[in-house]
Amino acid sequence: MTSAPPRRVALVTGGGRGIGREIALALAREGLETNGETIVLDGAPPP
Repeated sequence: MTSAPPRRVALVTGGGRGIGREIALALAREGLETNGETIVLDGAPPP
C-alpha cells in the first residue's frame, strides 16, 4: 500500500486583510493549503 504525500497546510492569523492576507496569498502560491482567520471582537470596528 502506498501512502498519500503529506499535505502542506498553513493557518494564518489575520489572513483576512493587510500583511496577514499577503502572507496567506504567498503561501498559497507556494502550494500550501491556507486558512486565513480574522476575528472581530464585540465593539471593534469591522475589518
